Amino acid sequence: MYYEVHPPYVGTYEYFFSKSDYPNFLLDLRKTERIPILNQSAGFRSIGSRPQETTQFADINIKNHFDLIVYQAESVHTTYLTR
Repeated sequence: MYYEVHPPYVGTYEYFFSKSDYPNFLLDLRKTERIPILNQSAGFRSIGSRPQETTQFADINIKNHFDLIVYQAESVHTTYLTR
């Protein structure tokens, strides 16, 4: 079973990243002091094995948790291995 993700909205890091000219990229957060949204708290997607009914985003300061971000505009769910 897999779950759909909620779309990112204005005020989330993911929405900001989605406006890039590149659909996939690696961002070194240690070198982004001149990008205002990355120097403040914003919505960050956090999902696990169960769906989040109200929101999949929580406000965090991204630089307090990560040094690098890998952004992928699209991905697919995993599938079971067959023998």
